[in-house]
Amino acid sequence: MPSHQYKVGVIFRPLDALRGSSASVASALPTNPGNLSGAALTHWIIVFSTASSSRLVELIEHNRKITYKVRDASHKVRAHYFGTYTGHLEDVARLAKSHPMNGRMYNEVSNNCQHWAAHLLGSLCDLAKSSSYRHFGITDKQTWTAVIHVVKNKGHGAHVPNEFVSGVMHLLQELIH
Repeated sequence: MPSHQYKVGVIFRPLDALRGSSASVASALPTNPGNLSGAALTHWIIVFSTASSSRLVELIEHNRKITYKVRDASHKVRAHYFGTYTGHLEDVARLAKSHPMNGRMYNEVSNNCQHWAAHLLGSLCDLAKSSSYRHFGITDKQTWTAVIHVVKNKGHGAHVPNEFVSGVMHLLQELIH
């Protein structure tokens, strides 16, 4: 099966949109891609897009336990795109299914969607390094740096790093250089 190239990004959805507000994904995007200062207070959805379709992958909470959702859109979704992944969408679905945070207790500060997304991206980087036909690369270092800054920032009041992010942080930071 031939591999495909996908643009990789994140949608930052306001938390009130998850609690029943009618805010759309498009209105959830910060207006300045270089300034993601509010990203730590949003729900993160990872997006893999081609010119005509997208796959969205995200943590969902069910009865205070972490699980995930993978869904496809028949159009390219607006997001903060920071890189490319060459491989298969099945890789992404498999990593989401086997994510080590699945089944654990959800915590808004120490075990949340940002940790889940960062670990999934780190696992995807690791998978890409282990294969000759897969590749994960950064196309927008400013956005990528802002994204990983949120998950590694120990001083942010709404977020603390967890063991899962610590295990992949070196992979995420490597991509900047």
